[in-house]
Amino acid sequence: MPLTTIFFYAESDGKSPVVDWLSELKSKNRQGFANCVARIRQLQQTGYQLRRPSSDYLRDGIYDWF
Repeated sequence: MPLTTIFFYAESDGKSPVVDWLSELKSKNRQGFANCVARIRQLQQTGYQLRRPSSDYLRDGIYDWF
């Protein structure tokens, strides 16, 4: 399976709340940051096929990623 492209939401001024949060997390909790990056990479590798325990089905073809 090809890599999935991950997009982070950006506001009209170009700021991305997720990127800001990850930057803050990196300085305050390096292990938490590493865990988040690992999950993002896992999502990139498996795309929509990511399942439990990393993701769970909500409804109507929508999955929750955690």
